[in-house]
Amino acid sequence: MKRTTLSGLLSILVLFAVFCLFNVNAATAATTIKLQSAYPKVSGVGQNLVFFAKKVDEYTNGEVKVKVFWPGQLVKTKEAFAALQRGMIEGYGGSMLYFAGVVPEVNGEWLPYSWKDPSEVIDIYLNYGFLDLMRKATARHGVYYVAPIGCGTMGLMTKFPIYKLEDMKGKKIRATGMEGHIVRALGASPVTMAGSEQYVALQRGTVDGTDYPWYTIEDYRFYEVISYINSPELHRPGVVDLIINDKVWGKFSPKQKEAIDRAGMETMWRSFLYGELKDKRAREFCKEKGIKKIELAPEEFRRFKEAASVVYESHAKKSDLCARQVEIVEKYLKEKGR
Repeated sequence: MKRTTLSGLLSILVLFAVFCLFNVNAATAATTIKLQSAYPKVSGVGQNLVFFAKKVDEYTNGEVKVKVFWPGQLVKTKEAFAALQRGMIEGYGGSMLYFAGVVPEVNGEWLPYSWKDPSEVIDIYLNYGFLDLMRKATARHGVYYVAPIGCGTMGLMTKFPIYKLEDMKGKKIRATGMEGHIVRALGASPVTMAGSEQYVALQRGTVDGTDYPWYTIEDYRFYEVISYINSPELHRPGVVDLIINDKVWGKFSPKQKEAIDRAGMETMWRSFLYGELKDKRAREFCKEKGIKKIELAPEEFRRFKEAASVVYESHAKKSDLCARQVEIVEKYLKEKGR
């Protein structure tokens, strides 16, 4: 009887140990977010997504992992938002201009001649409610907006000089989403194409210019196919997005959400600092390669801004949140005396 009792007790202890081991493993098993980038690993955004993944792992003590996939590895970039909604991917990093037809508020991040440096972007997002608006906008589509990511100064890079508004007339400019509306408002014809197709299009004369980050002049070898960059820039800096499927987000604990948000905010700060360094290098590189920077005269810049103002008006009519975005930017510019 005594032997049976000890044997039974031993069995219970073994089962209990197995149960505990199983539950410890289950509790510590990492959740992996499959996040697809719209840009290659060597790009500024690509490097910032790698940083985000590292910080999420660090701040969640390995409980949440982010595995970054590069363009086309999981889905085509233009299909990424729909794939994110369906759970085919759990995260996306890149411009949401491709999805403006579904989420019109993304165009509000690209209103022309708005913020003039990274500190103003951060101020508008964090202190004027722009981040909250973006989270409300994506939440309507089952997506959580983590943070904005700076992609450096962005504006017109062309094969032809632009000194006055009339110089834009009849020119073909590669531009997507809001950029297309801006280019059209300035008198040119927008041409939609994937970023990877731009070099050949510029080389062959299919387009006369592109609206893209300046750092690509060196990194994408655009110095071989364009001759001018134009200032004041349309966006200084441009902003893309870091988003996660809302159902995936909802499964995280409050502590994990706090850690991921922290990683997102640090990635935002890093991206703007990184963008400033890339902009400085781009200006130096343009001088080295003989790419001419054309600064619009004050009167011509005023004409460009007036022409582009229709973009603000049309955007405000898209949704209640779009209208609020325009209010925020216009209020901010007024307070800054612009």
